[in-house]
Amino acid sequence: MLRNFGPGQEIEVSFNVSSREFNGKYYHNLDAWRIAGASASQGSSEQAAAPTYEDAPLPTEEDDLPF
Repeated sequence: MLRNFGPGQEIEVSFNVSSREFNGKYYHNLDAWRIAGASASQGSSEQAAAPTYEDAPLPTEEDDLPF
């Protein structure tokens, strides 16, 4: 499915997500079933910039998560 696209080209991928447990471990599948050029499916010409790692908020000591 990727032969029609080149490096750096934006695409839209439709896929199914599934998970299963086996012997106490969890396995996840991402099954792609359609790949299209992003320009073919864009509803508007304005696109929000993708967030980067630098944009992520830093953790604070107020977090009470167990991990």
